Amino acid sequence: MPFQLPDLPYPYDALEPYCDEVTVRLHHDVHHKAYVDELNKTEGKLAEARAKGDFTLIKHRERVITLNLRCLGTRLLPQIPKQACKLG
Repeated sequence: MPFQLPDLPYPYDALEPYCDEVTVRLHHDVHHKAYVDELNKTEGKLAEARAKGDFTLIKHRERVITLNLRCLGTRLLPQIPKQACKLG
């Protein structure tokens, strides 16, 4: 099941006057969505690399996924276990 970007838990204009609605929409709907899309794409490529037994690509894809998990964190994607976001 692919990861999905959850809706914001507050209205887009809730941070005004400090952060306007346009900026919040851009940050959530474009920037954060790009992380989620890349995570899903990379998971598909990781499955392909595993099926081919390409260990160099497996290592690379796992690093990309780890980076995305660290960037997204458990607050943005609550379906990710907290231990998956830790280093090491």
